[in-house]
Amino acid sequence: CCTADQPLQAFDPVTLARAPTRDLTLPNSGSMAFEVDGPRRVLFFYDTVARTLRAVSLADANYGAVVATVTLSMLPAEPSPTSVGDQLAVDTRAQRVVLTGGDGGPVLTVDVSNITPAVGAFGDVVSTGHVNRSTSNSAGAVAVDEVGRRVFFIPATGTVRVAGADAPFARIADVAIPSMSTSDCGLQFDARTS
Repeated sequence: CCTADQPLQAFDPVTLARAPTRDLTLPNSGSMAFEVDGPRRVLFFYDTVARTLRAVSLADANYGAVVATVTLSMLPAEPSPTSVGDQLAVDTRAQRVVLTGGDGGPVLTVDVSNITPAVGAFGDVVSTGHVNRSTSNSAGAVAVDEVGRRVFFIPATGTVRVAGADAPFARIADVAIPSMSTSDCGLQFDARTS
């Protein structure tokens, strides 16, 4: 958090031993969200201050190379680097990422179908018509249920909204979360247990 240009540290998944030769060093503001698209062998990296989304190769032959970049000027920039992390979720079934600004704002989808670990370009950016809350302190968060075709986000403090993951992104339900923080919050979806 909060210090520019810090590397993403790598660890062995079995032993949890640090693997510094696999660290990813990318220019960044210190406010970031990242998610791995395992089948694609790409890490998606969103800088919430610069509003840039990058696709970074995880394939051995091209490890750490940035294969695509797009600036998402329709998202609000995080005013200053803060602790963030859940503004981005990968939807491998639809071949897109779902994201929001570091301090909330529109919930967008970005087509990643033309991205490989070697080369590519981001496709269409689509607004879902939904908006994550803004709190002046990294309020935005999204999660995806790929199988159930749902997206989760936070439209207001104390609420998680469930919407369809595909156009027209219709609202399904609002879930009350009474103990939710009024600033930083995160969302994850456990696909194994729904």
